[in-house]
Formats: sequence, structure tokens, C-alpha cells
Amino acid sequence: MRWSIGKEESDSMDTSAICMRELENCQFKSAGINYLWIPCDKYGFRPPPKTIPQAVFELLLTAMGPEEQAFVKECYKLDTNSTTTPEHFKPPLPVCGPPRKVREEWDQLDGPQYVLQISTKPWEPFAQLVAILRTAAITVWDGEDARDPKSSHWLKKFIISVTEEEQSNGILWAIPEGGRTRIKVSLRKFEGGVPATDPVAGKFIDLNGGKVDEEAQELLRQQKGMTTPDRTWTVPWAPGKGIDATKAEHKEYLTNFCTWYTKVCVESLEEALANEVVPDTVVEEARRHLEFAQARAAKFHDTPTAMRVLERVRAYMLAGYSGKASVVWGKSGAGKTYIMSKAVWEAAERSTASNGVCIVRFLGTSADSSKVALLLESVVRQLVRAYDKDDVEIPSDFRELAELFKTAVTTWPTPDKPLTLVLDSVDQLDDTNGGRALLWLP
Repeated sequence: MRWSIGKEESDSMDTSAICMRELENCQFKSAGINYLWIPCDKYGFRPPPKTIPQAVFELLLTAMGPEEQAFVKECYKLDTNSTTTPEHFKPPLPVCGPPRKVREEWDQLDGPQYVLQISTKPWEPFAQLVAILRTAAITVWDGEDARDPKSSHWLKKFIISVTEEEQSNGILWAIPEGGRTRIKVSLRKFEGGVPATDPVAGKFIDLNGGKVDEEAQELLRQQKGMTTPDRTWTVPWAPGKGIDATKAEHKEYLTNFCTWYTKVCVESLEEALANEVVPDTVVEEARRHLEFAQARAAKFHDTPTAMRVLERVRAYMLAGYSGKASVVWGKSGAGKTYIMSKAVWEAAERSTASNGVCIVRFLGTSADSSKVALLLESVVRQLVRAYDKDDVEIPSDFRELAELFKTAVTTWPTPDKPLTLVLDSVDQLDDTNGGRALLWLP
């Protein structure tokens, strides 16, 4: 999962977040197998969280001495503009991705975050920070079982490796009822283990000061015990290389592994195609954006500034058609999307009760909301259904499509069936067909 992650992302501790996003993409988009875990002999890197909720950070400080507190505060800085825990830590309601287990232990951790300020270079202060946080976490949450496969307690963020976090998201927290039909596990073992004195041993096993890291190896043993492998491969160790594709035994292992996994993928895809249900793209697109609004509306913080903006948006929506658009603008990260999500969810509830129509698109969050032509086609198709305009043909020419869009939003709604249309983050459109110039708006 890390082949395409650059040095800059790695040094800035973004590896885990990138991997988790890609894993979710696979879980959501893959028709067949979506995750292959290949446990071997290395537990892997155990970094501290890049961001820690203020409540958690201040709780950890209570388990540290004065010097340790001062050191940790130098390594993390409070970001009061951050108002939510990163998505791969605390999943919201299912939105545009796969259904995820709601981890109740993390539900109340929205708010300001402490953000890591140092990297792995130089290593000594980083290692010191890891040790302090890990000890404090174990002290604060004494009695919590960090090895419970189903647990998502915050203690794990200071104990487990990035690899185990991937395993948790890919398998332990993602297995649907009925088994793990879209997940495969392939275990590789070396006959006699990895010799710690070999010059390349550090690539295959956890070392600490040139010796085997027994703590990491015990965590690895426990991690492997959480999942039953679908296939196990045992190969001899190649001195100075570990795995040597020129050796007959290793060449055979690699060939057999590739053959096995290719067969698994093909069978998985064939099964998915046989059971394929073609989704209603209009309904699916509308659902995704409404669920996106629902998730963020649930995390809306009613600060004085946010409430002032929300009240003006509410007043505009309740006033009825005025021939003018209401525009909410501000700096990136100011919270506009959360305000609009709250307003949209309220509008959707009103529309359901009053036979109105509420259409929302959070631009850039789906393929059909990233380019203006696809956006207009998607919205118009939804309007066609909402206002029973089945005789209307959707043109392929963009100018004709833009004219139809203007006609639909200005003439089809009625006092008995009003329309609420919300387009969030119009700056996320690309420049195709003048998307960002907004000339397509009525």
C-alpha cells in the first residue's frame, strides 16, 4: 500500500491517513476482492497519532511528569481551527464509502486537535516522544485490552503498528456477517525464522539496537492470531537477501503465489459479475450526497459565527423563490460545508413534510460532481424525476444542457412543490466547459 507514497508524505506522518483512504476506496469500489493481507515476520512502524483530540491530549498529560509534559507540548501544537477528528480515526455515518463500524469510544472527540510538529529525523527525539506517549496511554487506560480485535479504543493509537491499523480497517472492522468473502490472507514464514545477525534482517523482522524487538514480535504473534490465513507459504531464508528470486525454491514460491492470487481475483470478479445488480445512478448519486450532508450535519458546532451564517441561510430558504441565489463564502477550512450540511438536512426534512424537492451536491466528492457537464446532467435527471418530466430528453451538447438546467430550476418548481438546490464547494469543479466561471448558473 505504500509503493506510491513519497518521502515528503512519509516524513510528515501522512502515510497512515493515505493508506486508510485508499483502503476505503478499494472497499467501496472493488467488485471482487478488496483487501489482501500478507503477514510475514515484521510487525512494523508504530508512530504516534499525527493529530490528537484536545481532550485526549490533556488526559495523557496527567500521566506524565513535568519534564515529559514540557517535551510533549513542544512536539505537539494545538490547532483551534480543527473541529473534527480525522475520518480514518472516527468514522461518521456511511457516506460515499463502505459501511463502517461506528466506534462509539471516539464519538465525543470532535473539537480542537493537537498536531504533531516533529518528524522521524532526527530519530532520537521522535523515539523519546513515542515512548512517553505509549507509557502515558497505558497508564491512563489501565485495564483496557489493546489486543481485542474488535476494539477501537484510543489506547490502540499508541500501541499498534500502521500495518495492524490497516489489518483492523481492512479485515477486523470490515468483515460483514457471513464471512470475509472479499478479503484474503496469505501468510509467509521462513524455515527457522529470520536470523537477526543477517545484514538484511532489519527488512524482514523488527530490530531494536541490532537485537530482535521482542515486544514488537509478541504484538505480531497476537496480530496473526486474530485472522486465519487462507494460504500459508513456508520458504528457506536466503543469506544476505531474505527472498532471492534466482533461487529455485523462492522462484517457485513467487510463481505459485501469483498464480494463486490471480485465480482468487478472477473467481471473485466472475462471482461479482454473476450477482451484479445494476444500480439506479440517479438515486445513488442523490443518496450519497444526502448521506454526506447527514453525517456532517450531525457534527455541526453551533458557534456564534456559524449560527449567524446558518440563520441567514435558513431565512433565505424559508422566504421562498426570490430570483437570486444565496452565496456562502469564506476561507478554506472555515466550516462552510458543515453549515451548508446543517441547512441542507433541515431543508430535506421540510421538503419531505411539505412535498417539496431538495437537491444537494457536494462538488468534488463523486465522479458526477467534479465536472460541470456531469453535474448538470445528474441534477437535471433528478429534476426530471421529481417533477414528472419524463418526456424531456437530456441533450449531449453542453450549451443545450446548460439551457435545460436553467429552464428546469426556474420554471418547473411551483408553490405547491418548491425546489431547494444546494451546490457546495463550486471551486472544486474543474475548468472544463467553464465550470469555475459559473456561467452555467441561471
